[in-house]
Amino acid sequence: MDRPRKKLKDMIEVSLIASIYTVLTFFAAIFGVAYSGFQFRISEIMVVLPVISPNAILGLTLGCFISNFVIIQSPFAKS
Repeated sequence: MDRPRKKLKDMIEVSLIASIYTVLTFFAAIFGVAYSGFQFRISEIMVVLPVISPNAILGLTLGCFISNFVIIQSPFAKS
């Protein structure tokens, strides 16, 4: 596979992982379990993905960043 196609494939994989992580965290926030005293995030199941693909490291990092700064119930989101 030529280099530009591989870069595109890697960027797509990173963005898909980040978006899936964010959506799963958002669903946990809807039910009030993501940002309370007892935190349960369904998206944390995805932390094993870097064993399969190194692109998951960046995807999970971006997904966590987006989840903490965009979701309204997060203590880190702007009021």
